[in-house]
Amino acid sequence: KTGEVWWSAVLKGEAEIDVNQINRERSMASVDEEEHAVLDRLSFDYHQKLQGKPQSHEL
Repeated sequence: KTGEVWWSAVLKGEAEIDVNQINRERSMASVDEEEHAVLDRLSFDYHQKLQGKPQSHEL
């Protein structure tokens, strides 16, 4: 794959998809326990990096 490709429609002859109308947000309630742990770790690492402190893989 060389890059992202957006389809203009799901099926030929269907209305064109307006990607600006797609809700890309995801409720935290829909995130499973494993994904939640990854998001927590990424957030922790981001804040540690901003403060010049060691990240989780460096502890």
